[in-house]
Amino acid sequence: MEVFSIEKDEFKISPNIDEGKKKKHFNMIVLITAMVSFCFVSAAVVNAALTSNTKFDGAEVEVVNNYRPSRNLQNLLFGFRILQQSDVYTVIQEIDHDPDSFTQGLTYADGILYESTGKNGKSTVQRLDPTTGELLQKIDIESKYFAEGMTYYGDDLLIQITWKSQEGFIYNATNLEKIQSFTFETNRNEGWGITYDKQSDLFIVSDGSNILHFWDRETLVESHRVEVKHPDGRLGTNLNELEFWNGYVLSNVWYEDYIYAIDPLTGIVMHEFDFTCLWPPRSRPIRSDVFNGISVTDVDDELFVTGKYWPKIYRVKMNVNKCSKQASPSCP
Repeated sequence: MEVFSIEKDEFKISPNIDEGKKKKHFNMIVLITAMVSFCFVSAAVVNAALTSNTKFDGAEVEVVNNYRPSRNLQNLLFGFRILQQSDVYTVIQEIDHDPDSFTQGLTYADGILYESTGKNGKSTVQRLDPTTGELLQKIDIESKYFAEGMTYYGDDLLIQITWKSQEGFIYNATNLEKIQSFTFETNRNEGWGITYDKQSDLFIVSDGSNILHFWDRETLVESHRVEVKHPDGRLGTNLNELEFWNGYVLSNVWYEDYIYAIDPLTGIVMHEFDFTCLWPPRSRPIRSDVFNGISVTDVDDELFVTGKYWPKIYRVKMNVNKCSKQASPSCP
């Protein structure tokens, strides 16, 4: 049975072109037709994949707001469930943010949003009004330090780490007075992100690799490490700013507009939240840098998120009712 036929004359090939060139043109047309057909078939397969659910070892894993072709192909191959942006988070407020702030960490407590900014000679600790973004207080860090992540923990304390100096600082959160300095080691001997799990009384630290380091709160001594992986076995690399939320370690991913939700016990990436459309890269000026900065708020299931040199901090509501009960402890 003939599936399709193409007549050379239909394409008005000039009679002055020799047979070799005619054959070459004809083959090119056939190739283009085949490629177009492949695209239509692929679109149909992707559409089917988007409506299906796949589980790994009994846990349903979600990738949300997934638009980039590379990610779509990846998720088609590995079977992730893909949800639309509006199904996962809703922007409820845009807050002014200093576009000169190279954001390394966000953390919230008692009506104050704290920010750690980086770069040698420009690193700071700041207290911000979480409603207006107004700068309430700022202290400068010595120019030899490149500040990184920071988190609030009980008794009005802040802990901040630095990039390559292997040093960190503890501050009084009410006045930003430095209380203590300390040294640390990580897998790469760098500090990227830090958060605090009050239930286990442990700090959790990233260094840009796929390793999470767990430190005792009192001694700052490492108790153990967890390797972060995707359900298919791929390493969860480039872990950056961290936040502890609903039993998960949330992590920015360096040079990605994604947030991983990581099980702190197993290291498995249970969710990938895609924030590409929050402020699309094509809309950003050249100076604006990567998506970085996550903090809880005073409302359950709402987060503050921003980026380096971004002019806005976004308050978003995470629609946790869309998550599977097995994958998320915050679901009813």
